[in-house]
Amino acid sequence: MSYLILCLILFTTVSYSGCLSEQHQDKRPELTDIDQHKITKIYIRNGMNGELTITDDSIKIEELIEQLDSYSLEEKDNQENIYGYHCYIDLYKDSNKISRVTIVGSKTIEIDGIYYNVTNPPVDLEAIDMLVDSISEQPQEPGITELTDIDQHTITNVYIRNGLSGELTTTNDSIKIEDLIEHLDKYSLRIKENQEPIVGQIYLIEIYSDSNKISSIAIIDSFEMRIDGVYYDVIDPHIDLVAIEELVDSM
Repeated sequence: MSYLILCLILFTTVSYSGCLSEQHQDKRPELTDIDQHKITKIYIRNGMNGELTITDDSIKIEELIEQLDSYSLEEKDNQENIYGYHCYIDLYKDSNKISRVTIVGSKTIEIDGIYYNVTNPPVDLEAIDMLVDSISEQPQEPGITELTDIDQHTITNVYIRNGLSGELTTTNDSIKIEDLIEHLDKYSLRIKENQEPIVGQIYLIEIYSDSNKISSIAIIDSFEMRIDGVYYDVIDPHIDLVAIEELVDSM
């Protein structure tokens, strides 16, 4: 029976038996060229409490990938959506997302939309949590949920004004709203020393809980945001404007 090994999926969408470290270069040279997909940053979302953990520490990243790489996977016959998860992990090379790995539970992992059975051994959730906790102890630049009180409210409506066309997009779809907030929360922000007003913006996003406006977020460009009147530099990664546009278009 062929197994899909997580480490291969992180670096390419190939299904076969074995592990990256076990492949000979003359058989699968593209799989040993890790430098083309060197993971520089990871984002980990806790599915239980919503907490986001970010690191660019190469040692922590390597530890996490090695932990994930120890599990053998087999594609599930039933690919129906499973609601809820233990955590998901977005792996980036610079500003390019390479893969999303969702640990649904000890026996199920989702990778880029495909569900897999964990055949041997089961996912050590405690070990994953310990790794994440060790990352959480490191100093990090804040994201939007730390700079606002969005996570203290049930967000029911989002209004998005395109600053270039003037088009207004609205949604009360909780899944779309969550996708947007999760995406925005991936960006590490640092308050700008110069708070002089900047004219123009690509998007203005107003976030509501029922009729109460909770926060106003302006995406100035790939490198700057304004949150409730305060300007921030986007430290890392820079804002993926294409991904934002796709999210808005899907609403």
